[in-house]
Amino acid sequence: MALCRREIERLLPSLLRYAYTLARDEDLAADLVQETAVKALAANCRPSEAEALRPWLFTILRNTWIDRMRRRRFRDGETTDATDMDGIPCPRAPLEDQVINRLWVREALLNLPEHHRDILALVDVAGLSYAEAATTLGIPHGTVMSRLSRARRALIAEMESGNIRSIKGARRTRKGRARRAGKTATGR
Repeated sequence: MALCRREIERLLPSLLRYAYTLARDEDLAADLVQETAVKALAANCRPSEAEALRPWLFTILRNTWIDRMRRRRFRDGETTDATDMDGIPCPRAPLEDQVINRLWVREALLNLPEHHRDILALVDVAGLSYAEAATTLGIPHGTVMSRLSRARRALIAEMESGNIRSIKGARRTRKGRARRAGKTATGR
């Protein structure tokens, strides 16, 4: 029990990131993580190996989210779009580039279908391995790899087709326009 509690505490930040990705609300994400921890600690049958605990917890969290959305839809007919992206590392980029890039990725991610957002959130946001994501989603390892590949391609396509561009791309475009305008004005 003590080992399980310590492992759950160690995984709380990852669980919270994934919950926020699903819920897009800090309070709801915290509630989901708390409910996941309570369910995990109350479970009579827990994984005995530490490696199996992580995907087990993410599965509980995902199922808790799905159950809440089903209850909510049943109760008031409302649908909830489920995802957000937080903590995308851009260590060498200036702060304003990081903010713009995060917003750019977040906006593109929100426009993806739920099955793409879910696999990206598990692997790229929460940091689960392919095997852990496969266990969490209840699908084969190879399916995770192909879904992730399609989801990443869809994310890139969405980012390229969107109205928001990376700040570096916008700077290059402005410089290019300025250069072309200068050549046109001088007749060169």
